[in-house]
Amino acid sequence: MKMIFALFAAFLVPSLLGVLAIRLCEGKESVLYRLERLNMGVLLGVTIAMFSLFLLNVYLGIPIGFFEMMVTQLCLILLFGVILFSKQIPLFPSQAPGKNATLVLPAWQKTCMALFLIFIVAKLYIILQNAYYIPTFFDDGLDNWNIRAKKYLLYESIQDHGQDSESIFLAYPPTISLFKAWASLLYGEWNESFMKLIQTVWFAQVLIAMFFFLQRCLTRFASFVGIYLLSSIPLIAVHAFSSYTDLFLAAHLYTAVFCLLCAFQSSATTKRRSFLFLGTLTTALMVFTKNEALLLYLPPCLLIIAFLLLQNLVRISSWKERIQFVLPHILLLIAVIAPWLLFKFNLGLYFGNAKPLHETTLLFEPIAFMQILRMLFTEGSWNLLFPAILLFIFLKPSSLKQPRTAILGIFLLVVLLGQMAIFCFTSLSVEAMYKTGYNRGVLHLAPLLVSFLCMLGHSLFQEKQS
Repeated sequence: MKMIFALFAAFLVPSLLGVLAIRLCEGKESVLYRLERLNMGVLLGVTIAMFSLFLLNVYLGIPIGFFEMMVTQLCLILLFGVILFSKQIPLFPSQAPGKNATLVLPAWQKTCMALFLIFIVAKLYIILQNAYYIPTFFDDGLDNWNIRAKKYLLYESIQDHGQDSESIFLAYPPTISLFKAWASLLYGEWNESFMKLIQTVWFAQVLIAMFFFLQRCLTRFASFVGIYLLSSIPLIAVHAFSSYTDLFLAAHLYTAVFCLLCAFQSSATTKRRSFLFLGTLTTALMVFTKNEALLLYLPPCLLIIAFLLLQNLVRISSWKERIQFVLPHILLLIAVIAPWLLFKFNLGLYFGNAKPLHETTLLFEPIAFMQILRMLFTEGSWNLLFPAILLFIFLKPSSLKQPRTAILGIFLLVVLLGQMAIFCFTSLSVEAMYKTGYNRGVLHLAPLLVSFLCMLGHSLFQEKQS
């Protein structure tokens, strides 16, 4: 019971901060469901709070003790609240988007949804049991993410750890480690089982985000199918109780892409702009989760943001209004990304993951390529996810003509090819042969891949029914 209360307390203040930030992005018109907003607030609030602590500690020298952590978050909540009040934006808007939520479903769909829900709850229970009883034994979970949190507790500093300072760990974003330090202070001591419960929160957060996205884009039944499929992927279940940060990055990437896709499909100008700003905020914060976000996922997300900005600019005739529309997005991206890049430059930290970029040599490794194909198509980590995607595309290629599906498909293809190139042509090929680094890279895309599969399947079976 102590763990449950401490977990709730650890997420309470950052979640409120996240909800306020989301309401600022939404403006006076609500574009998210209330539970969806709270779910997104849990994710973004943690990153906003820890990013603020990073700025205060690194650039102002303020220690990261309990008092400083609490005051910083409360001051941000007060600041965001004052801005909301001055702009007359309600914290709890009465209106909410409504699509596919009130449709009468056939009895067989209701039965399937009930069974899916039972299976998902059972899997969550097993994951919680694993988180509580199985100790942390993965490599980076011990000597990176958890050890840094303990150093933050000991030294109250991100970079000044005396003789324990190691630049290799400073190169990783400190968000998760900072949050674990914050949660540990609220719990009263360091407890490995308690720390792993945090991973389960990210797992639940991704499931809820996928549910609302698929319900908005497809149907409620499709949303249940999607979250059941995602919860059934073995590697996702493993990371839901391990001490790695890949699921945390996957949650940010999924939220960013689905906000940008919602901005693309929205017909109303205010909703389109709200989703676009939410996508920009999440894209910027994503860089502060793992190094892969900066190198692999930020560029394609920025391209989508640029496309959506241009799409909106053609509808604006005044240059003043154009600047007022574009400038906040640019400033937001710079405000989050620039301090982290400057921190890396000042300390001479590398920008790659596991290997510095300047030490990378290009050489094709056919063994790594074949290993990747085996991992994706013949082993159990991903079940039948990739064969099913190829099968659905083969059965109905025209489903890719739908703009939303096409954009998501192109995004996934570009990133997957980029990942494959990195693990087949560089020294990171050894990570592919060991089935570690590449699988974690695909895990970042797993929620998007499952959503893409649901879009293809929905288009295919909709045609069969008609």
